[in-house]
Amino acid sequence: VVVTLLAWRMLLLCVSAIPSLHASTGCIKERKMQPRCSSSSTGVSSLDYGAPAAATHILAEAEAAHAAELASGTAAAFLSHRTASSRREVAFSSHHVGARFAGPDSAALGDGASSVHISDEAVLAPAECAALRLEARLAMAKGLSSQFTYTDVAPIREVHVADLPLARRMLRRKLARLLLPLVAGRFALPPGSLRVRDAVVLRYDAAERATRQPFHRDEGLVSFNVPLSRGFEGGGTCFEGSGAVLRPPQGRLLCHASGMRHAGHAISRGVRWVLVVFLVSTRAPQLVRRCSNLAAAEARLAAAAEAARAGR
Repeated sequence: VVVTLLAWRMLLLCVSAIPSLHASTGCIKERKMQPRCSSSSTGVSSLDYGAPAAATHILAEAEAAHAAELASGTAAAFLSHRTASSRREVAFSSHHVGARFAGPDSAALGDGASSVHISDEAVLAPAECAALRLEARLAMAKGLSSQFTYTDVAPIREVHVADLPLARRMLRRKLARLLLPLVAGRFALPPGSLRVRDAVVLRYDAAERATRQPFHRDEGLVSFNVPLSRGFEGGGTCFEGSGAVLRPPQGRLLCHASGMRHAGHAISRGVRWVLVVFLVSTRAPQLVRRCSNLAAAEARLAAAAEAARAGR
């Protein structure tokens, strides 16, 4: 209990020093103290918060984690210098969940943060969906897959798109030409600011009881998924704030703020394949998420040390 209270105190101290993001310009605003901003050679702002000494090292680690995600091998694998406004006009339907359910990064995402957005037409053709499924299935058969950590019934199998050569090239091209501009347009973000934190193909299988996920938040700023298969029963994404289960057809794009709590609704028959992509932005360092993760890690280390002392 003492360890948990200390972790919460550390987190609250850090959060109190975190400024909010101005959605339109990416500049930083703070209620009590205006931090000084300077741009580094990488284009990422360096921030001086004037935070209490006990929190400055956590804030520094959070900023470093943001920079590391932007410079990661995964981000580089999908980065294209040809990202521009989409030449293809795609209409979207929006399901309103509510501003209070948008998560901690809503200020960086504009009015679109309070809704889930689904394209009115497919962004991946049936042949592209089939190609992704096939390469992912072959990789899983070779043991390349891992288990999806949010699963609470049976392990949902996943494979990282960065490990699939053909899928990686196809997705990089689709991101630059279509997907990033479409997603960015829903959340008032410049397409060129977006980077891929991770991209996975998930496989739900009713026969293996790998049918669903519990409610959770994603590790990212914006998440989108594209169903890759048909012929299963159930499934879809359930959003906690509204209780709605949204089931876009194969090939259509569903996007939402990563901090919006959601779950993989259970399938009752068949196999469901889904492409899921987690995005971060050079404009939004997501210090609340990162400080929370760091505080949780500190708590785990403290708990392990306390258990070791108690076992002596």
